[in-house]
Amino acid sequence: MASRASRIKIGNQRRLCGVVFLALSGVIGYFSYAEAVHITPSIISAYEKMDLQEALRDLPLLVGLLLSGLITLVGAGLTIFCFFFGLKCFVPPAVPTNTPKPYRNQPQIPELLRNGEIRTFYIPGSKVLKLLKKLFPNVRHSTKVAKRIIISDFGFIPKAIFLAGLLIGVSNYRAGILSAIDSLGVNASSVLIPSLAPLVWVILVVLCARVAGAAPLIRLRKPEARALMSSSEYAFEGHPNTIYSAVQKAAEGMRRGELDNRIHIDDTKLVPAGVTEDGTFKGTMLIESQPLYIRSGGGPAAMILLICGAALVACSFLYYFGLDYNEDPMKALSFAKIELPIYVRDVMVFVCGLLWGRLILLQSISLFSHYNYSSVMVSAEFTGSYTLQPSQSEAGTQKGAAKFGSRTETVFRGARAISESYHTWGPRELVSFAPTDGTDELLEKIRLAAGENLNTQAV
Repeated sequence: MASRASRIKIGNQRRLCGVVFLALSGVIGYFSYAEAVHITPSIISAYEKMDLQEALRDLPLLVGLLLSGLITLVGAGLTIFCFFFGLKCFVPPAVPTNTPKPYRNQPQIPELLRNGEIRTFYIPGSKVLKLLKKLFPNVRHSTKVAKRIIISDFGFIPKAIFLAGLLIGVSNYRAGILSAIDSLGVNASSVLIPSLAPLVWVILVVLCARVAGAAPLIRLRKPEARALMSSSEYAFEGHPNTIYSAVQKAAEGMRRGELDNRIHIDDTKLVPAGVTEDGTFKGTMLIESQPLYIRSGGGPAAMILLICGAALVACSFLYYFGLDYNEDPMKALSFAKIELPIYVRDVMVFVCGLLWGRLILLQSISLFSHYNYSSVMVSAEFTGSYTLQPSQSEAGTQKGAAKFGSRTETVFRGARAISESYHTWGPRELVSFAPTDGTDELLEKIRLAAGENLNTQAV
């Protein structure tokens, strides 16, 4: 019977995310508005008075105004986006009842219950995970998105060290580098290589933020993976597949209100309806109550990444809008050698801060967008045999329709499961499972009710 409930509400755990994005929208908007007010008169004046000759002489002013104008437009667009995204984070999601999706490794769940283990998403070929496993063996139990963030952020360490070392080397030995270029016949002695310390600081700040955010995602303890077991033998008349419907009906007490249980059967092991010979069969069946949302909140990693990413984006605008360049007229060649390298450095600082800040914010959003669910799971494993016994007609001379005589040993396992998905539409990952105080009673009820549905005695 289909459930009458078409939609369910799940908790809104992105309010903090909304608050930070609205604050970020206000900060960037303020910086951008102040810069627009500052440069607009200069842009108008330069447009009205300047001709080509003056433009070549006043390159410092023109390039400064052009870059400030472009970054102001970027700030305006980012302000609008952050504002509406922040508002969206306050809207509580209402989703269809089938939104908590099946498990990513759905066919393996009965095996996991039987063996008492958790198998999370495997990312092959990751040297970062292989190294971390030696230090923290339980990192393998982290889920898919957490592992990707760990790989990305800890994998940034050697890259950051290399980039910072390269920039420090260039900055400290720039005179020697220019001399070496001069020895090749290229006049580079008059070219200015500005201090690259701001770029180094950006790299180090991003490195600290990413490592601090990814560290809480490393699992230090093995997740709980236990299930209670009960077994019965059933002898009944009827097709062997009847056991599936009998157990499904026996588990109706697991239903949560009008929300139907979720039934997963390995169809490849069903006995064909038209079978004409005696035989044996094996099969598995998983029954799960409707997964219900439980508060997850994002955790420390999400909050660290959110605050660091927002601060990095805001500071990128603050850094560039706080610069004061030399706007005195000079020749184009002199500008290219002396002033242009400074512009290039500062634009790189802004772009790196903005893009890395965006990356960190996206990581935090993915963590805030993960949902935890609680459900009751019961698996049934069938091992049995069946015989075909032709029935006799009343006269005892003609054979009637064949009847099945079936016997099966059924093993039940049950536990309360915690699962999670990233975004409401994503597949779920089994995080842990363990029996509760009522699991033993539930298995006993299902065991006895299945026997009653088969009109036989559970043994």
